[in-house]
Amino acid sequence: DLVIEAIEKNTGSTVRIKEATGDGETRRESFAALGLIVSKDGLIASDISVAYRKTDETGASIGESYLGILPDGKRVALNIVSSDQAAGIIFFQPFLQEREKGTIRFAPPQFGNAALKLGQAVVALGGDEGNAVSTGIIANLVTRMAAGGGAAGEKEVAFIKTDIRSADLVLGSVLLNLSGEVI
Repeated sequence: DLVIEAIEKNTGSTVRIKEATGDGETRRESFAALGLIVSKDGLIASDISVAYRKTDETGASIGESYLGILPDGKRVALNIVSSDQAAGIIFFQPFLQEREKGTIRFAPPQFGNAALKLGQAVVALGGDEGNAVSTGIIANLVTRMAAGGGAAGEKEVAFIKTDIRSADLVLGSVLLNLSGEVI
């Protein structure tokens, strides 16, 4: 029951990001990643490798645009607003027409801030066309020295390794604790 509740709490906070290339009849859309709504104004975080520059055989840049499929099925154009290469995160903002502003509600999730523990049960929410769920445990916590502002010798979690099989995981899959908080 806790797994079901954790999933239900977060499906409204995920966005499927599609990459569009070409124009007119040659326009193609393909799944790029899952994104997570992180603010009420619609800021969406995802894996930074979603947006990498593609080039053709001559080395010319291929124009790319991004589309977000919201939980209710609405499609919105996405703009890249910033990225954090050290953290491996890119941020998108929906481009809303005037008539859409205020009519689309964004639901950010609750983030967990409790200390993670080895053996802790976790739920991964992923899937490219629809929601796919995997469960497992935290198998390893890779730490590093805290960057700036931390006490001397303080460590922070750099990576969370789980025993979840990657069959349904996609770029941007969301890791949850059993309270439904994003970790």
